[in-house]
Amino acid sequence: AFSPCGQRIATGGKDSAVILWDARTGKAELVLQGHASMVRSVSFSADGARLASGGWDGTIRVWDAATGALLRAIPNGSLVMGVQFSPTDGRTLASAGYSAKQWDVDSGDMRWSVEGGLFAVFSPDGRTIATATTNPYAIVTNEVNLIDAESGELRLRLHGHHNPEP
Repeated sequence: AFSPCGQRIATGGKDSAVILWDARTGKAELVLQGHASMVRSVSFSADGARLASGGWDGTIRVWDAATGALLRAIPNGSLVMGVQFSPTDGRTLASAGYSAKQWDVDSGDMRWSVEGGLFAVFSPDGRTIATATTNPYAIVTNEVNLIDAESGELRLRLHGHHNPEP
């Protein structure tokens, strides 16, 4: 993930680490340790002050992007395939795994959860979260759900993709 200013890049890997890089020089600035398994997703907050990471260890970790200090570890309950901060604040985070969830980063409280969620991404205005649902063992997404970010209520379901026959 690029930082909002574009000068830093955050990556996660199979080594369980999150690395913050200088996008101009390619130099690793910080190596963040704490996940017990592969880090699948990273996301900067809109102001660039925080970085979230999600891993197959079932945790979401929120870091201070300047110092690398761990601010909060949030137990997700299952593997985390994706994390994304709301584009409107640095306190709201969406996660995806076997379900899509919305979190209050400051308290670590889950605001809502919906079944299915191979990914969860915010709309540019932060009012809607798109989630993909499918059989967890399939590769192709069958539906995209548009969820009200505030309430967690389904706004619209998009159908159209089909799993190929084996």
